[in-house]
Amino acid sequence: MTKLMLVPLWACSTEDDVSSEWVAVHGVEQDGNLYVQEMGPFIGTGDASPKADSLWECSVRCWTAATVVESRSYAPDIQLKLRAGAFAVVEMKILEVVSVDMCEAAPLPRPMREVPMFASMLEPRVEVSPELAVRIREMCFVASDEE
Repeated sequence: MTKLMLVPLWACSTEDDVSSEWVAVHGVEQDGNLYVQEMGPFIGTGDASPKADSLWECSVRCWTAATVVESRSYAPDIQLKLRAGAFAVVEMKILEVVSVDMCEAAPLPRPMREVPMFASMLEPRVEVSPELAVRIREMCFVASDEE
Protein backbone atom coordinates (compact mmCIF):
# COMPACT_ATOMS: atom_id res chain seq x y z
CA MET A 1 0.00 0.00 0.00
CA THR A 2 1.29 3.47 -0.85
CA LYS A 3 0.07 7.06 -0.56
CA LEU A 4 -0.48 9.60 -3.32
CA MET A 5 -2.06 13.02 -3.64
CA LEU A 6 -4.28 14.03 -6.55
CA VAL A 7 -3.59 17.70 -7.32
CA PRO A 8 -6.03 19.67 -9.52
CA LEU A 9 -4.08 21.67 -12.12
CA TRP A 10 -4.60 24.08 -15.01
CA ALA A 11 -2.47 23.29 -18.08
CA CYS A 12 -1.66 25.14 -21.28
CA SER A 13 0.59 23.75 -24.04
CA THR A 14 1.61 25.50 -27.22
CA GLU A 15 3.25 24.44 -30.45
CA ASP A 16 3.78 26.97 -33.21
CA ASP A 17 1.57 29.75 -31.84
CA VAL A 18 0.83 31.45 -28.52
CA SER A 19 -2.24 30.37 -26.54
CA SER A 20 -4.34 31.39 -23.57
CA GLU A 21 -6.42 28.19 -23.62
CA TRP A 22 -6.03 26.58 -20.19
CA VAL A 23 -7.64 23.17 -19.48
CA ALA A 24 -8.23 21.24 -16.27
CA VAL A 25 -5.92 18.27 -15.67
CA HIS A 26 -4.78 16.21 -12.69
CA GLY A 27 -1.35 16.16 -11.10
CA VAL A 28 -0.26 13.15 -9.05
CA GLU A 29 2.29 13.42 -6.24
CA GLN A 30 3.62 10.01 -5.26
CA ASP A 31 6.87 8.90 -3.61
CA GLY A 32 8.33 12.40 -3.92
CA ASN A 33 7.56 12.62 -7.66
CA LEU A 34 5.01 14.96 -9.23
CA TYR A 35 3.61 14.26 -12.70
CA VAL A 36 0.56 15.08 -14.82
CA GLN A 37 -1.84 12.14 -15.18
CA GLU A 38 -3.27 13.09 -18.59
CA MET A 39 -1.15 12.93 -21.72
CA GLY A 40 -0.14 16.24 -23.31
CA PRO A 41 0.08 18.36 -25.29
CA PHE A 42 -3.04 20.08 -23.99
CA ILE A 43 -3.98 21.85 -27.20
CA GLY A 44 -7.59 22.32 -28.26
CA THR A 45 -8.92 19.75 -25.82
CA GLY A 46 -11.66 20.05 -23.26
CA ASP A 47 -11.24 19.71 -19.52
CA ALA A 48 -10.27 16.29 -18.20
CA SER A 49 -13.20 14.43 -16.67
CA PRO A 50 -13.97 13.64 -13.91
CA LYS A 51 -12.15 16.49 -12.28
CA ALA A 52 -11.22 16.90 -8.66
CA ASP A 53 -11.97 20.29 -7.11
CA SER A 54 -9.91 19.69 -3.98
CA LEU A 55 -6.71 17.92 -2.98
CA TRP A 56 -7.27 14.19 -2.55
CA GLU A 57 -4.96 12.14 -0.36
CA CYS A 58 -5.33 8.53 -1.46
CA SER A 59 -4.14 5.17 -0.24
CA VAL A 60 -3.54 2.97 -3.27
CA ARG A 61 -2.32 -0.47 -4.24
CA CYS A 62 -0.01 -0.45 -7.25
CA TRP A 63 -0.32 -3.20 -9.86
CA THR A 64 1.68 -3.79 -12.99
CA ALA A 65 -0.25 -5.19 -15.95
CA ALA A 66 0.47 -5.83 -19.60
CA THR A 67 -1.63 -6.03 -22.72
CA VAL A 68 -1.02 -7.18 -26.29
CA VAL A 69 -1.37 -4.45 -28.93
CA GLU A 70 -0.68 -4.06 -32.63
CA SER A 71 2.93 -2.89 -32.88
CA ARG A 72 2.22 -0.62 -35.88
CA SER A 73 0.48 1.76 -33.44
CA TYR A 74 3.80 2.45 -31.66
CA ALA A 75 6.79 4.20 -33.25
CA PRO A 76 10.01 2.14 -33.24
CA ASP A 77 11.65 4.46 -30.69
CA ILE A 78 8.83 3.97 -28.15
CA GLN A 79 10.09 1.48 -25.59
CA LEU A 80 7.78 -1.51 -25.19
CA LYS A 81 8.08 -4.61 -23.01
CA LEU A 82 8.28 -6.85 -26.12
CA ARG A 83 7.91 -6.52 -29.91
CA ALA A 84 7.17 -9.59 -32.02
CA GLY A 85 6.16 -9.05 -35.65
CA ALA A 86 2.75 -7.40 -35.89
CA PHE A 87 2.23 -7.44 -32.13
CA ALA A 88 3.78 -5.93 -29.03
CA VAL A 89 3.33 -6.03 -25.27
CA VAL A 90 2.65 -2.74 -23.47
CA GLU A 91 3.24 -2.62 -19.74
CA MET A 92 1.20 -0.24 -17.58
CA LYS A 93 0.88 0.76 -13.96
CA ILE A 94 -2.56 0.40 -12.38
CA LEU A 95 -3.47 2.27 -9.19
CA GLU A 96 -6.25 0.67 -7.16
CA VAL A 97 -7.65 3.38 -4.87
CA VAL A 98 -8.38 1.91 -1.44
CA SER A 99 -9.29 5.11 0.45
CA VAL A 100 -9.62 8.85 -0.20
CA ASP A 101 -9.36 11.79 2.19
CA MET A 102 -10.46 15.11 0.68
CA CYS A 103 -8.50 18.14 1.84
CA GLU A 104 -10.62 21.24 1.39
CA ALA A 105 -8.83 23.96 -0.56
CA ALA A 106 -10.05 27.24 -2.01
CA PRO A 107 -10.52 27.07 -5.79
CA LEU A 108 -8.37 29.28 -8.03
CA PRO A 109 -9.73 30.81 -11.25
CA ARG A 110 -8.71 29.60 -14.72
CA PRO A 111 -5.57 31.52 -15.75
CA MET A 112 -5.99 34.12 -18.48
CA ARG A 113 -2.33 34.77 -19.28
CA GLU A 114 -0.93 33.99 -22.69
CA VAL A 115 1.63 31.20 -22.99
CA PRO A 116 4.47 31.66 -25.51
CA MET A 117 5.19 29.32 -28.42
CA PHE A 118 6.73 25.91 -27.71
CA ALA A 119 5.83 25.93 -24.02
CA SER A 120 4.01 23.87 -21.43
CA MET A 121 2.69 25.68 -18.36
CA LEU A 122 0.90 24.42 -15.25
CA GLU A 123 -0.89 26.27 -12.44
CA PRO A 124 -2.76 24.87 -9.41
CA ARG A 125 -6.58 24.85 -9.62
CA VAL A 126 -6.83 25.05 -5.81
CA GLU A 127 -4.68 26.67 -3.13
CA VAL A 128 -1.65 24.51 -2.38
CA SER A 129 1.31 24.74 -0.02
CA PRO A 130 4.18 27.01 -1.10
CA GLU A 131 6.41 23.93 -1.47
CA LEU A 132 3.94 22.22 -3.82
CA ALA A 133 3.47 25.46 -5.79
CA VAL A 134 7.25 25.59 -6.41
CA ARG A 135 7.25 21.96 -7.60
CA ILE A 136 4.37 22.69 -9.98
CA ARG A 137 6.25 25.71 -11.43
CA GLU A 138 9.36 23.55 -11.87
CA MET A 139 7.38 21.30 -14.24
CA CYS A 140 6.80 24.21 -16.66
CA PHE A 141 9.09 24.88 -19.61
CA VAL A 142 9.58 27.11 -22.63
CA ALA A 143 11.71 25.75 -25.46
CA SER A 144 14.33 28.10 -26.84
CA ASP A 145 16.83 28.14 -29.71
CA GLU A 146 19.27 30.09 -27.56
CA GLU A 147 21.94 28.21 -25.66
